[in-house]
Amino acid sequence: MAQNFTTKIISLNNHDFANASIWMFASNTILNTGNFIFIFLLARILTPSNYTSIIALISVANLLMTSTSILQLTVVNLVSEAIGAKKSQTIDLIYKYFQSLIFKFSIICLVLFMIFEKYLVNFLKLEKSSYLLIIFLTFLLSLSVTLYKSTLQGMQKFSLFTLTTSLEIITKISILIIAFIIIGPSLEIALLSLLIPYLILLVLSFFMIRPPQLSKKDKKLDNLDIFKTTLTSAILLLSLTSFYTTDIILVKHFFQGQYFQNSPNLYVAASTIGKIIFFGVIAITSALIPITRKRNASNIASFKILFLSLAITIMYASIIIIITFLNPEGILKILGQPEYLYAKYLLTPFLIFISIHSVAYVISMYHFAKKRYSVIYLVLPAAICQILGMLAFHKNLIDIITVSTWCSASLVLLLLCIFPTKQITTNLFQNI
Repeated sequence: MAQNFTTKIISLNNHDFANASIWMFASNTILNTGNFIFIFLLARILTPSNYTSIIALISVANLLMTSTSILQLTVVNLVSEAIGAKKSQTIDLIYKYFQSLIFKFSIICLVLFMIFEKYLVNFLKLEKSSYLLIIFLTFLLSLSVTLYKSTLQGMQKFSLFTLTTSLEIITKISILIIAFIIIGPSLEIALLSLLIPYLILLVLSFFMIRPPQLSKKDKKLDNLDIFKTTLTSAILLLSLTSFYTTDIILVKHFFQGQYFQNSPNLYVAASTIGKIIFFGVIAITSALIPITRKRNASNIASFKILFLSLAITIMYASIIIIITFLNPEGILKILGQPEYLYAKYLLTPFLIFISIHSVAYVISMYHFAKKRYSVIYLVLPAAICQILGMLAFHKNLIDIITVSTWCSASLVLLLLCIFPTKQITTNLFQNI
């Protein structure tokens, strides 16, 4: 029995999707845990006014870094396709192409920053413009680091990807703690602890990424394909992200000032718990996308990869729903405020919504990896319908969740309808 168990573990480790999922789940866990510890340390060390300032600045950075998600999805797909088509020499060309784009984009952004700097500093009520400058430089460096990490992900070097993420988090927390001990608490040190890890990773990227050298015939990229991939990834990500962001904005708008069962604070509490499911699923799609794209370029069946991804997603979501259903108050106590306990009536409905949306997210990303770019004609209208539905029906918080659930469920059904029937009936029974 022990020998059979060991054999299964070795087999699992050698399976490309299982191995990738484990590494990407580890990477996401390290990233999310590290960021939580970092924010917790800031709250403990900084004064309330400085903590509020840095959270506002981090929010600005998160808004800017939406572009890094688009860059990551685009590069991962292009690099994975190059490997699947046995054109690994073009990875160097892809890398240099996006390096050039990032450089030009950075110059434009710096000029715009110099023009609007005073207005932004006044709007955010910051004491020094250097605070905003550090955040802005962090964003620009993050573009190059994202290019590096996306290339690793596309080349399916998942262990190195996880190592890079670990280095980023450890460096960030270490700089924060050491600098505070030696120099003392200050907002500048907190901001520099965000900037320096990206600078270190950028330097390391010059030594750690070494794609095969180009031959003369490989010195061209399909600019139209890059444009289509980038535009589709942008629309897809913004539409899917809209499902769990616009609801909070509209709830704050419609229910601001209301208390008890319709307090927007309760909805935010349920949303925070619900994102445990969604951000866990991102680790699955981080493995699904490059492997599916590579197999698609190699004309190898990948439908079972989707089937396995959906099975893991549904099982993971079901476990979270059962745990929260059995002990909603215990889960809500994690958030630390007694007021959030009143959100228990929202918890199960919201978790069902986010679970269905997670399924839609996985299927959408699979279609994208298969180069079925028409998927945006389903996802974008679904996101718009959700917004229109919430504008029309918002008598209470349950109405908001109900609209979101129906829109997500409809999207799942539509996404399943665009699968070729032949693929479902044949590829499911082929080897993974």
